[in-house]
Order: sequence, then structure tokens, then C-alpha cells
Amino acid sequence: MTIEERFEKLEEEVKTLREQKGRLRRLSLASIALALAALIGGTALSVRAYTASIEPTSISTTSITLKDASNRARIALTGANGQILMADETGRNRVILGPSAGVRLYDENAKMRAVLSPAGTLVLYDANTRVRASLGSDGALRVFDETGKNRVMLYPSGSVYAYDSNGMSRVILDAATNKIYFKNASGGAVATIP
Repeated sequence: MTIEERFEKLEEEVKTLREQKGRLRRLSLASIALALAALIGGTALSVRAYTASIEPTSISTTSITLKDASNRARIALTGANGQILMADETGRNRVILGPSAGVRLYDENAKMRAVLSPAGTLVLYDANTRVRASLGSDGALRVFDETGKNRVMLYPSGSVYAYDSNGMSRVILDAATNKIYFKNASGGAVATIP
């Protein structure tokens, strides 16, 4: 490689570095503009932290409430019990997260529709707040009818039990034996499919 070729290569590298420097400058300016817009936007949207004391290394407060333009609380972080509350535009709680409540989801009528407990149990509710399904921490899935009776149960082993309205098992899919059992209303075996 001749000296002229080396100079040309070096000039190309310098040109590339200048282009990268320009891109980096534009990116940093865009980042600063975005941070400034977030700060101004947060102030304009009335984001407020109540009873706060700000220190150079930390922020401590008992609660933080984020409000919308109508001055309605939309998100609240409460330090007393560690809960996070999220509300809709009407002020009704839609989501509650907390160490004692787990995760609770509410519909537009403020009725609880789902709960994930801290113990790991998931419970689903219908519009009348009756339990319709649950997934226990043991891994068993239960499905309930409108009267609250267990109608289907899926065990962690893979076995499935179907119950009638009187609570009697009528169909059993046994994962251990790979058989299907049919029973009558009194619980007696009617048929077995190997």
C-alpha cells in the first residue's frame, strides 16, 4: 500500500468519524429535547407528588398521585400499604396491585373480575361477582357454573373430571390409566373407554 492510498484511507476514516460525531450530536440534542418535553408535559398534565421531601440522593414520600387534566386521580402509589391503584376516567378503581391484595382487576361497573392472590391463586368472576373459574397454587383448574357449583376440574396430573349439577362426577378422563370413565347420577360406572 502506497502512502497516497494510506492518506486516502485515513481521510475516509476521518470523514466517517465526523459523520458519526454529527449523528451523535443530533441524537444527544434529540434526547435533551425529549427530556425537556417530558418535564414540561408532566408539569402541564398536573402530575403532583404530595407531602414529598426531596434530598440530593433520594425522594421520600407517603403517597404519589398522578392526575389527569380533569384533576381526577388516575394512578396512586400509597406508601402506607405499598399499593398501586389505577382508576378510569370516572374515578373508579380498575386495577389494584399490592402485597396483601395481589392483583385485582375491576370492570367498568367497579365489580371485581379477576384476582391473582399473593399466594399464586387466580380467580375469575362473572358480572355478578360469582366465581366462575380458579387456578389454584396447586395447579388445579376449576370451572364453576352460575350457581357456584364446581362443574369441571383439571388436575395437575392431567386428569379431567366433569361434574353434574348435583356435584357428582359424571365423566372422568384419567391421565394415569389413559381411560375415560362415564358414571350415572348415583356415581356408578356406566362405561369405560380404554
